[in-house]
Amino acid sequence: MAPFLAFRVARGAKSSGRRIIAGVGLFLAIVFAWLAGTFLGTAAGALLILLKVGTFWGLAFFIGTALSVTLSVAFSILVLNATAWIFLHMSSEEVVAYLRDLSKE
Repeated sequence: MAPFLAFRVARGAKSSGRRIIAGVGLFLAIVFAWLAGTFLGTAAGALLILLKVGTFWGLAFFIGTALSVTLSVAFSILVLNATAWIFLHMSSEEVVAYLRDLSKE
């Protein structure tokens, strides 16, 4: 689920307190689901390498994979923002608004 869609769902609550709690809860659910899947794959690979090759290489795999995932997400955000700004002359807020309009259709 895209984060802006999660916030659109949370925005439907009538009470502002419930709206905030729902927004934070949905956002945390998305983050934790992503982290769980990423961490599970990283931990399984690191354990396999640890058992077959050695402790140093297992730890190196774990750190390298975690760094790779973090940099990959950061790079994709950078590319989205740079493409929107350079080629479309749109700010990040305008991109989010455009995606929101697309999801309504």
